[in-house]
Amino acid sequence: MVGRGNVDELPSERKSYPDVKIFRKGVWHEARHPLQDPDDPVFSMNADRIGGVSPGLSFARSMRNATGLSVGLLLCAKGGAGIGAWEREGDLYRTMMDRFREASTVRRLEGALIYLGEGDTRSMEAAGAWIKSFHRLVGNLRADFSNQALPIVFAQIASISQERRTRREHGYAGWERLKQLQAEINLPNVVMVKTDDLPLKSDGLHLSASAAEILGQRFAAAFLGMEAL
Repeated sequence: MVGRGNVDELPSERKSYPDVKIFRKGVWHEARHPLQDPDDPVFSMNADRIGGVSPGLSFARSMRNATGLSVGLLLCAKGGAGIGAWEREGDLYRTMMDRFREASTVRRLEGALIYLGEGDTRSMEAAGAWIKSFHRLVGNLRADFSNQALPIVFAQIASISQERRTRREHGYAGWERLKQLQAEINLPNVVMVKTDDLPLKSDGLHLSASAAEILGQRFAAAFLGMEAL
């Protein structure tokens, strides 16, 4: 969700969107790529300084266009963090809740977007453990946000280039297994969107800028589809 797309690949009119806001340092600011601000890291204990084009702004733009309502983003992504880093007792989860409590004084949380899994494919065992962790994360979010029907849209992990797949030091043995397990998730008000048809960057792993924007549109379509049910 941090995004790794090259910002320079986007036309200037798609690098910011005045009607979309992002919460930083206790203030709602105009959102622009990259959403991750290296001078105001989401998690100060481990700053992520290589944010790029993510699906967040495209999602918010699509929601704004479809509903006519103001949309605010509360970025809580941390690049490279596996799902195990999002246990309720961990620093990432606690910091997310702190930011939520601060932001929710003027806005209401309407849903959550999740894109996690690449770091959990190092083995078949790690991939298999992802599902229980995901179920627990959904339950914790809904309990702590006091909304048992909170809409959650998550992205299935994308494709991976053959060259990247064969680089032994990265070890993606559980990649296809995790994709299969993610596709089998069946929880109320939880929808998966596919990403494996989207173009990758030259690193053979991360989504390109255009792919991140398409993913954001898919997130919005899935979210709006849940509202229509």
